[in-house]
Amino acid sequence: MADEAAMHATATGHALSDAAWLDLHFERSRAIYEAIAHAVGLQPGWEVLDAGCGSGSFLPMLAALVGPTGALTALDYDAENVATAERRVAAAPLACPVAFRQGSVTALPFPDGSFDAVWCANVSQYLTDAELIAALAECRRVVRPGGLVAFKESDGLSDTFWPMDPAVHHRLYDACVRGNLIEGPGVVRAAALRRWLERAGLADVRQRLFPEECWAPLSPAERAGAGGSLSYLAVGSEAADIPEGDRAFWQAQVDPAHPDALVNHPEFYRRSGYVLAVGRVPAAG
Repeated sequence: MADEAAMHATATGHALSDAAWLDLHFERSRAIYEAIAHAVGLQPGWEVLDAGCGSGSFLPMLAALVGPTGALTALDYDAENVATAERRVAAAPLACPVAFRQGSVTALPFPDGSFDAVWCANVSQYLTDAELIAALAECRRVVRPGGLVAFKESDGLSDTFWPMDPAVHHRLYDACVRGNLIEGPGVVRAAALRRWLERAGLADVRQRLFPEECWAPLSPAERAGAGGSLSYLAVGSEAADIPEGDRAFWQAQVDPAHPDALVNHPEFYRRSGYVLAVGRVPAAG
């Protein structure tokens, strides 16, 4: 249904997961992502798994948190992303050792209790409910008793664009959830991520929403990020069961350079939200 360039897909078929998109998204949101990572509770000397490391954007800040006595392992489902992250760390060594593995969050290739914490950012959106249950079980398995499991995800229900009829956006998300399109179910599910960690048997679970805003006039990074997000939704809308009037609106968003693309409006505004859910692995017995 979708143009690969607009969807920024990797060889895994996951949209918005190639290095170019991940780098752009991270740089645009670096300040808030740093705040989210600091809120997890990682400690110096810890061994941490970055489960779904993408192009490695989070690795420098994770390394700074665990320090020279700590260690990181970076895992991703896409071999190209793993290679990109490994090249970047080789070119600019981090504050601690980093190991790299290809693999799936639903079947982590590590022994029980291998880590003090798992950090899983922007991954759950790609998982079905059954896969999320499996991933949480795996994360709990590979973390030592007392350690942390942290999931960070975009909250689709917080995403707001102006000037735009909110009903148009909501109808698309509803169609995506019903049709299992463009990760709609995953980003809508993020609002209740805490409950999923609780059902996985994690203790002391906490969740926090981190809001982010941008207003016209947009910086180049803001414009690229907002325009890319709208384009992604627009491409996904092609297969969605939505009214024809909504479809015409979304067609104008496919190309951010289109005169009617929302990102070009002089009063453009976007509000996004990121959920951080953190739980502790209960002590044995």
